[in-house]
Amino acid sequence: MNSKECSSMIQDPSEININAKEGTEYSSYFHTADKAQKSGSYFLPAFSHVYVENEAVNYPLTKSILSSKVLKNSERIMIHSYKTIFNRRNQDINMQKRSRSLILAVKHDRQVYPGSRACQSFGNKYFYYTSDVLNCPFACCYCYLAGMYPGADIVIFVNIEDTFDEVRRILKEHPAYISISYETDLLSLEHITGFLKKWILFTAGEPDLTIEIRTKSADKQIIKSLSAGLNADQKNNVIFAFTLSPEKIAAEYEHMAPEPLKRIEALNTAYENGFTVRASFDPLIFCPDFKRVYGDFIDEAAENITFHNRPFDSLLDVSVGVFRISQGYLKEMRKKMPGNKAAWFPYELKENFYTYPGNIESQMKNFVIEELSKYISSEKIDSRVL
Repeated sequence: MNSKECSSMIQDPSEININAKEGTEYSSYFHTADKAQKSGSYFLPAFSHVYVENEAVNYPLTKSILSSKVLKNSERIMIHSYKTIFNRRNQDINMQKRSRSLILAVKHDRQVYPGSRACQSFGNKYFYYTSDVLNCPFACCYCYLAGMYPGADIVIFVNIEDTFDEVRRILKEHPAYISISYETDLLSLEHITGFLKKWILFTAGEPDLTIEIRTKSADKQIIKSLSAGLNADQKNNVIFAFTLSPEKIAAEYEHMAPEPLKRIEALNTAYENGFTVRASFDPLIFCPDFKRVYGDFIDEAAENITFHNRPFDSLLDVSVGVFRISQGYLKEMRKKMPGNKAAWFPYELKENFYTYPGNIESQMKNFVIEELSKYISSEKIDSRVL
């Protein structure tokens, strides 16, 4: 495919800049860098560079994403395979988190996977997850993605209809509970991808499908837009699960993510707009004054969740889980992030997963469950992990 053929598939032929050599990105780099320097930052803005697989150009979603206002000033570079950028060696994940690139690609392998033992299935026998996006725009220190992927750039697979086809095949055999936002934060990327709207509309037509949207995002306007035009029945099988952490933990470990009270406002918005809502105190992160930090935050969360007299009882449930990570991912995190104290706690290996030693783990979990029980029925507290 030549440059003329590629550009003719984009709304404006100037939207994709194909340089002399595939994968080079020099044509506007210094101009953009100069603008960044004048603003007081030597890092380029997020998604200043967008890599597009040749095969992905034909997809309508590619055209839609590239027309996003967020990407209007980005440099567009054509590539043969997303792996040449995403999987390259010797990437500096910490630097990349300050200036991520975006990669648009087509996924050819499996689209839907069995849920991990480290993830809560909430009693669902047929528990799955999907990976329509690789990597998350936030930069949480404890996130296993740092051990799973070689860098911090974000890949969006534009052939989401293939995922839906695979889900339909699964549903012919049995019901399915699918977490669609474990390896990214789809709500925070909705203004670019539009994936959540597509998933919600798809789920509305599949009564045997339930989807969970795990998020730290606080975008209330997006949540309202996702609800627009849908009746209550069309939202029944859509669960928004908001990860909630005390301010001290969020500030120290959940970089680039919205502050906890903003997430609670978004949680309220999701509930008020008819979605089923879950609060996730997961992962719990140890700190010397754990009981004070988490006890105060649970009281604060209950005060700010605006549902009736027993606020948490209006939620679907509340999940509780301590930090845990696979043995291999922790090894990679320690190699790539030597200054990350979330990676260097003296964890205990339990069934190929590292987590806090048994006495710390049980004390943390039991304390949080006890505090939550002041505000929600005990049968609605789910702590089944590992």
